[in-house]
Amino acid sequence: MDEKRNIGLPLYLEKNETFGFSTHSMFRLIFIYEGTGILKINDKRILFMAPTVIGLNEKDVILVEEFHNVKAKTIYFNPIVVNNIFTIEKLREDSSELSQTEFADYCLLSPFLTGPDRVGEIIQMGLTAEKRIMGFLDRLSSELDTLDNNFWRCRSRSILYEILSFLQYLYTEMDIDNNYKVLESESDVDKVILHIHANYEQKITLSSLTKLFHINRTTLSEEFAKVTGMSVIDYVIKLRIKIASLLLSQTDIPINEIVYRTGFNDSTHFGKMFKKHTGFSPSQYRINKSS
Repeated sequence: MDEKRNIGLPLYLEKNETFGFSTHSMFRLIFIYEGTGILKINDKRILFMAPTVIGLNEKDVILVEEFHNVKAKTIYFNPIVVNNIFTIEKLREDSSELSQTEFADYCLLSPFLTGPDRVGEIIQMGLTAEKRIMGFLDRLSSELDTLDNNFWRCRSRSILYEILSFLQYLYTEMDIDNNYKVLESESDVDKVILHIHANYEQKITLSSLTKLFHINRTTLSEEFAKVTGMSVIDYVIKLRIKIASLLLSQTDIPINEIVYRTGFNDSTHFGKMFKKHTGFSPSQYRINKSS
């Protein structure tokens, strides 16, 4: 609210999201830029890993179950910020009667509205997308913090429009390999999975996990396979390869450094595992993805 000019905009940026609201009267665009955890969204349990974006409408319910070093920012907004005709009630009506321009704006809000089995649109982004979103959020923060002239509302709306347009591109045009999982029910394995996601760069063995979580080796193996569909070690390797793929395709970090950042600690073993899971050597993968 610009009290000096007595003008406002139903748009707010929370720079340190605490997930204090299970529901909210406004739409929410939550950007989790650090950490891992388990969220319950509309009665479905979601295991996620940063960077992740979640789009929620006013009816979506979100609850925190388990968090590990999670940091997030949230844009709260009324859809009329995107288009003046879009009251929440209007968005529930038949979209076929919208004009071409109105329908284009409506499509930007689709992550908050559509899906046959919708739990809130969720996407794990790559590092390049994360950097771009952080840039948008920094610009939006500057506008909303300073309110330095009569055009702050126009600029703030345009930045939100840019963010939604970029997310629409991610949802519809990019080949996304999401790294979140829907967990069927609560399990003792939940904490084990979170530990792996938070510490994948460290040495992880079945023995170390059984000691850390005071669980029988056979029980852990059986329960882990039941929840994830794979063994503990296969899960760890698959996660490390996923992280390595992102670092190879979206950064210039030397391959030897990526080996240690992803917990392999041996270049030969890393190369064999990477080729087994991707079909390429690490250097080939970097060349193919950057070309």
